[in-house]
Amino acid sequence: DVRSLTSAGPPPQLEGATLAAWRSYEELPPHVPKVLLSAEDAAFFGHPGFDWVGFRRAMAHNLETGALERGGSTISQQVVKNLFLKPDRTVARKLQEAFLTWRMETEVDKERILEIYLNLAEWGPGVAGISRGEKVLRL
Repeated sequence: DVRSLTSAGPPPQLEGATLAAWRSYEELPPHVPKVLLSAEDAAFFGHPGFDWVGFRRAMAHNLETGALERGGSTISQQVVKNLFLKPDRTVARKLQEAFLTWRMETEVDKERILEIYLNLAEWGPGVAGISRGEKVLRL
C-alpha cells in the first residue's frame, strides 16, 4: 500500500535499508535535489506524477529510432516501479504503475517521494542511494 511511504525513514519495501544510512530531504544541501531534478525530472514539482509532454517526446524518439532508447517515466513512476513492481516491460505492469503512481501522488507529499528516490536510486556501479559522503553531496 502506498500509504506505507508516508512514515519517516526507509519504506518497509526496501529490505536491508537502515535508518543510519537513510538521508531525509531536510538533511540534504539545497543544491542536491535541484541538480537531480534538472537532470531527471525538471517538472517534478509541477506535475501530478506523469509528465505527458516528456512521455510523448520519448515515444516519438523511440518510434523514429525503432528502439526503446528513452523512457518517459517520472521520478514518481520510478519510485513506484522500484518499490512495488517487477521489472518486466508489459502493458499490464505499466497500467499498475500508472494506478500506483496516481495513488502515491494523492497520499505522499513531493518532498517525501523525492527523498525516497534519492535514497534508492542507483547512481552508478555499486553506488545506490545518497549518503553523507562528501563525494555524493558535491554534485
